[in-house]
Amino acid sequence: ARAALDSVGVFNLLTDERFFDTLEAHLPPYRERLYTPTQTLAMFVCQVLSDDRSCRRVVDEHIARCALHGQRVPSSSTGAYCDARQRLPQPLVSVLCDEVARVARTIATGEPCVPAPATLLIDGTGFSMPDTPENQQAFPQSASQREGCGFAQGRLVGLVCATTGVVVDRHVTPAKGKGTGESTALRAMIERIEPGTLVIGDAIYEDFFAQGAARAGALRGDLRGAR
Repeated sequence: ARAALDSVGVFNLLTDERFFDTLEAHLPPYRERLYTPTQTLAMFVCQVLSDDRSCRRVVDEHIARCALHGQRVPSSSTGAYCDARQRLPQPLVSVLCDEVARVARTIATGEPCVPAPATLLIDGTGFSMPDTPENQQAFPQSASQREGCGFAQGRLVGLVCATTGVVVDRHVTPAKGKGTGESTALRAMIERIEPGTLVIGDAIYEDFFAQGAARAGALRGDLRGAR
């Protein structure tokens, strides 16, 4: 269950032989710290998937584990963990997501993994991020927010394997501006969808361009909208 997810389990998964080479190839140079990149990523995944997503909870859990095993106990401040989390390179996270999805699909089918399963679910969601000049430039805040009083906003559209529940592809854009809608994201991912794939989404994807791409063979499968 999500609430019972432990960062030790995530750490063991990341360092499993199936992912170890990928992890090592994309780890940035780092000094020995209380929060190494792998430890930080494991804690971050656990934090995101937990019912209590606070930094305090995941740091307290780490402190308790260190004390239990006679290891050096870090400060109770969350600052060091948050700094370590900011240093995580995005390519490392993206590559590991792809590799976990590949292995999960292989286990589910019992056969060598193919680029995409037979049935995919597509949907989008919005997200916010820290209010920094760099984030605001790349992901402008919503027009409904007064300038200087809002957070940077982004949009994520994902293709999810209906068999395993893993995200097999995703497209990230700002939340406003030309070419940032969900149907545009689908068109951006179409060439990576395998022939014969059934894609199921809500009615927002039943537009002229998506259906036209499917009829022209770009989608090479069947696009269905659920109302």
